[in-house]
Amino acid sequence: MPAATLASRESRGKSRSRLLKIECDSCGMILRGSAGALSGGMPACSCGGRLEVAELASLERVDPALFEERVNMLGLGDRNQLMRTLGYDDAVIRRKCDEHRHAPPRCKHAGCGAFKPAGELYCARHRHLDDTVPF
Repeated sequence: MPAATLASRESRGKSRSRLLKIECDSCGMILRGSAGALSGGMPACSCGGRLEVAELASLERVDPALFEERVNMLGLGDRNQLMRTLGYDDAVIRRKCDEHRHAPPRCKHAGCGAFKPAGELYCARHRHLDDTVPF
């Protein structure tokens, strides 16, 4: 195989095939099937166990309702990571925190970005520039 072809295959990462991996929860048997075939219903395992789609991302194509149920059981961090992995950036839930929405107070001296105490114009290093005289 030419080196350029091999390098391009390695750079792509994990191989995506049309066949989805399904596993038996009791005996561990692994099968593969297309999303169209699996959407009609899961096949039965010979041991009597239940076959399930192995990857959550693949479950979305086979059974969207079950996928939504499983996603809702995840914690916020895991759910957001899954949504980013699947490319659903608009489904990421961002926490809103009023404390961090506004920029903290900074020194007014040109070129200084140090934090300043609330109610003052300058940081401790440039406090001498403050022309207001407290009485």
